[in-house]
Amino acid sequence: MYLLKIATLLFLLNSILFSISPIDSLKLQISKSEGIKTIKLSIDLSKKLLERTKISEAIKYADYAVAESKKIGNKELEIKALAIISRGYLINGNVTSAQVYCDSVMELSQKAKYKYGIGLGFQTKGILLSYYGKLEEGLVYVDSSLQIFDYDNFPLERALSYQSKSTLSSYIGKNDSSEYYLKQALDIYKENNALYSYANLKLNKALIQGTSLGQYENAIKNALETLPFFEQIDDTIKISTATSIIANCYDAIGNYDKAIKYYINAILLSEKSGSKLYLANFKNNLGEVYKHKGDFEKAYECYTKALEIFNELKLIEGITVVKNNIGEYYLSQKKYDEALLYFNESFSKVDQTIDFYKSTILSRNIGIVYLKRNDYNKAIFYLNNSVKFGKKMELLEEIYPAYKSLAEAYLEKEDYKEAYKNMALYSNGKDEFLKKSNAERLTDVEIKYQTEKKEKEIEILTKGQEIQNLQIANQRYITLVLVVVLVLIGGGTILLYRRYGLKKKTNSTLERSNKIMKQYADELERTNFQLKESEENLKNLNATKDKFFSIISHDLKGPFFSLLGLSEIMSENLDNLSKDEIKEMSLGINNASKKVFTLLENLLEWSRAQLGMINIEKQLFDFNELVNENSKLFKSNFEQKGIELKSNLIENSKIYADREMINFALRNLLNNAIKFTDIGGEVLIETQIENSIFFVKISDTGIGMDKNSISKLFKMESAFSTDGTRKERGTGLGLILVNEFIQKNDGNILVESELGKGTTFTVKLPLN
Repeated sequence: MYLLKIATLLFLLNSILFSISPIDSLKLQISKSEGIKTIKLSIDLSKKLLERTKISEAIKYADYAVAESKKIGNKELEIKALAIISRGYLINGNVTSAQVYCDSVMELSQKAKYKYGIGLGFQTKGILLSYYGKLEEGLVYVDSSLQIFDYDNFPLERALSYQSKSTLSSYIGKNDSSEYYLKQALDIYKENNALYSYANLKLNKALIQGTSLGQYENAIKNALETLPFFEQIDDTIKISTATSIIANCYDAIGNYDKAIKYYINAILLSEKSGSKLYLANFKNNLGEVYKHKGDFEKAYECYTKALEIFNELKLIEGITVVKNNIGEYYLSQKKYDEALLYFNESFSKVDQTIDFYKSTILSRNIGIVYLKRNDYNKAIFYLNNSVKFGKKMELLEEIYPAYKSLAEAYLEKEDYKEAYKNMALYSNGKDEFLKKSNAERLTDVEIKYQTEKKEKEIEILTKGQEIQNLQIANQRYITLVLVVVLVLIGGGTILLYRRYGLKKKTNSTLERSNKIMKQYADELERTNFQLKESEENLKNLNATKDKFFSIISHDLKGPFFSLLGLSEIMSENLDNLSKDEIKEMSLGINNASKKVFTLLENLLEWSRAQLGMINIEKQLFDFNELVNENSKLFKSNFEQKGIELKSNLIENSKIYADREMINFALRNLLNNAIKFTDIGGEVLIETQIENSIFFVKISDTGIGMDKNSISKLFKMESAFSTDGTRKERGTGLGLILVNEFIQKNDGNILVESELGKGTTFTVKLPLN
């Protein structure tokens, strides 16, 4: 869970361009002024320093202005100076002091009936409330400031309120409203030529794109474009914010090394600026990157440092998020009691009626802990709550993992109907999320392509027009030359020379244009080649599709005939059937349902693989744990056929791969071994390490295969299925998926088999 939104709240507080006078010039004017003019100039200087995030110096000049304003009894100037101090403390992370000064601004403004001061108080109060997780209440205060800051008198202040409203709206899932308010602010800044505010707004937009909207490429682009502006004025806070946005985006797309590099830079900048709040924020986010990379110890180190600072600042928002992250660390280490403690502490500070984002994540995490502790009823309760909270904000990326955990919980309770239902919701949810992400990228690529295409077309048309104009000019010139030759034969030599020079220039232009035309023709040729290649791929896909549907139609019919037939017999003859007959038919329905479930699971996974919708999420895990899990899963299958499962596993079996993909592969290979091994046979699982390669061998004493059958195992166009020793049916898709998943993890799979003697599948995976 991230805290980047804190950075948004901080830098939008000081985004108004209050003064166009340079800082040094203002200081010079103050040294030469006296009385009320000195106070006004001090306020202008403190505003300018605040927007440059020179917090300590800004507060110093504002303090002076407060003291001098009190001496002459000028409440309006005193209120303006107090508002600056309040915002300065908030930017620096001192929320308690910021609250005290904000209350003073509101109290004095209401007594003095000072409209501008009340508006400033409402603005700051709205941001302060959001720090305590009261987002809706914060929006009410920001709305109140908009009632005061009308466009004619306070355009820049009104723009800042719109900007604050945009940020808060994005945090409660109102992305359409967020974009609308952002545009309102942008228009005002443009109309008023507020360049500094415009740069801040662009940074604000990058932050929303990189967090709430997931538009990572646009976010990086906008953040990079603002950096030179803030570097020029040495605004350390803004530079660190832009750097952290870029880091967050690289983390989101899986480029962890770049993300770490940018976050470390952001941390160094925040240490230089002295902002503890920024430092804690970036430490926490760096911990998230290390977690995603699989380096849990470094992640934990970052979290604890961040929590220490947030506790010092007494910032509930930060404490809540970091405690959740520490809980996730303990969960990864299988320290379930510690994980549950941190999750519950974090959850106790969340307002479940408003903050649906945190409620979604924390409910899911608590549910997972109970699932790991085999308390399936509590797991289901919390996981269902996670889905309920997530739906309120349409948090698809947070909802679909909960469905998977729900499926596991129901499977353990042997409620196969609910397990299947939730597994289907998980698969559909993940597909939909990936489609949305891909759709955004495809749209960006298409826009870029269309823009470049139009530019090339315009360039070619422009060159063509140049050529035509030159040709017309040349013809006119030739006509003129002929007339002059007839009249002034003596000047013919000079004119011919000029004509030659112009012709040479024209030919040079034609030559350049021809090169451009040739480049365009080459591009068209490449496009045609790509189209032909696509046509070939389409033919192959059609052939695969035909085979695919033949598998579906053939293998779905059998189980459904069983389901329909048995259920029809039971419904029509229930009163006449004995208890044993009902039990036997129920068992038949259950077996048929399991076959359909397995087939659909394989079909969904295969379809997602073909559409490129499977994300590889590599992590460090213990392969022996997978073996233990699957041994329990297939225990009854081994017992039913009297097959003995043996294992010869090395102790150090930690590998870095996608756990779910490897689990799927192991599950399918074990299922195949059981299927083709007769009563009294045995299945052996062995592991070993050689030359940084992790070997997994799954051997059976089953019926074996000939060379022709082995050659067809991993090919969709020749996919086939052989009946098991008890006429068990399959689809042929399982091993195709196993092969794809192993390859996606940079490994490969080998098969050795002999008819009547059994089969050995060997999986090779790189350790690093």
